[in-house]
Amino acid sequence: MPPHDYVNFLASSSVRYQLLHEVANQPQKPGTLADRCSCSRPTVHRALTRLQTYKWVRLD
Repeated sequence: MPPHDYVNFLASSSVRYQLLHEVANQPQKPGTLADRCSCSRPTVHRALTRLQTYKWVRLD
């Protein structure tokens, strides 16, 4: 995938960017992320799954 596709993926959703920022320094639970990002848990799970496909996060 070309680099600009990665940028477009991240930039097309403020939630994805915020989630990535939130987990950059330490792992957090989905419920905590949902509260901090003002979104639902299903949204957090979808976003984290997509971020994982790009190897930007690791789900443990």
